[in-house]
Amino acid sequence: MKKILMLLSNPFRPDVRVYKEAISLIKGGYDVTVVAWDREMKYLTEERSDGINILRIPLFSKKNIFYPVKLWLFWRKAYRVAKTLDFDFIHCHDLDTLRVGIKLKKKFKKPLTYDIHDIYSYMIKVDTPTFVSKIVQKIENRWIKKVDRVITVSDGLKNFYVNKGLNPESIIVVMNCNPVFHVPEEKIKSIRRDLSLGNKFVAVYIGTIEEGRFIKEMVEATKYFGNDIILLIGGYGKYEDFVKNKAEKSKTIKYIGVVSPKDVSKYIKCSDVVLSIYHPSMENQNISIVTKLFDAINAGKPIIVNKELRETAKIVKENRCGVLIDYSVSTFIDAINKLKDDKEKYKTMAENISLLRKKYNWENESEKLIVLYKKLLE
Repeated sequence: MKKILMLLSNPFRPDVRVYKEAISLIKGGYDVTVVAWDREMKYLTEERSDGINILRIPLFSKKNIFYPVKLWLFWRKAYRVAKTLDFDFIHCHDLDTLRVGIKLKKKFKKPLTYDIHDIYSYMIKVDTPTFVSKIVQKIENRWIKKVDRVITVSDGLKNFYVNKGLNPESIIVVMNCNPVFHVPEEKIKSIRRDLSLGNKFVAVYIGTIEEGRFIKEMVEATKYFGNDIILLIGGYGKYEDFVKNKAEKSKTIKYIGVVSPKDVSKYIKCSDVVLSIYHPSMENQNISIVTKLFDAINAGKPIIVNKELRETAKIVKENRCGVLIDYSVSTFIDAINKLKDDKEKYKTMAENISLLRKKYNWENESEKLIVLYKKLLE
């Protein structure tokens, strides 16, 4: 059995995309080990979950001025751990693991795949000076020439790297679609009952609870909701405690904590509309198809998206499967109320988004991953 070594700079709680890829590769006949960075130092150092071997490096870190030093230390520790393992392929998730992958490739002469979830220089613009993101982009431009294959999540991201001079033939797009997932009606009723949702209209957000995700704005908006609307939030991040505290004092907010990738579809299926609203400055989301659209497609639920999410908004508009809004509380409240009150419009949008499952599903996307690794064996 061929073995794939994955490198990841988060603790794999799990990371949804990495989890889906690892499971698909295991089903395809590969052994997968994930070497991950436990920045909070609170997870098991060694674990086997759903057939995935997980080795975590406990190294405390926060996103502050000392982060580059901690990142360098992670690289050193990850390399030391990885070089003791038996592997046939190296699979790096995002730029902050690529240096380790390049070093391993050089020493062991193994094929290196670079999996780009986000354009890293765009991602760090939020909390670093512009000159830093430009330097980081130059570093990536240099390092990317040393990889064998590139995987990315959308045509928008692929075009970004083609414009940087990368050969289009070396890049495959594996979208963040979901496996087709059926939730029995009895299970839906049970979850709604357990959460005391009753017959209320439920707007759901499950994801990272961080800056730029409209989190505080959503919570603020609930002050203007009627008694027949619930905001359901799940996930982890900077505003986790903020959301939890607000939910404890509110009848219109439910916080369900960290949600396993296996359970995301269940909660979305129990809701009425999916929320995917990102600050206009978040360029990665603007040129990608956001994961929450795939969540909505899988569950057959309309979605609320802000207009700046160009790739996502285009799909929503063309297929009439959701509502496009400005990045504002007032337009968000209007969208919620319109979907709740206009039953015919809601039904049409739900039917339209369900039709997209044939095109956007993980079964199609995972096959691209299997084909890539078969070609690397040739």
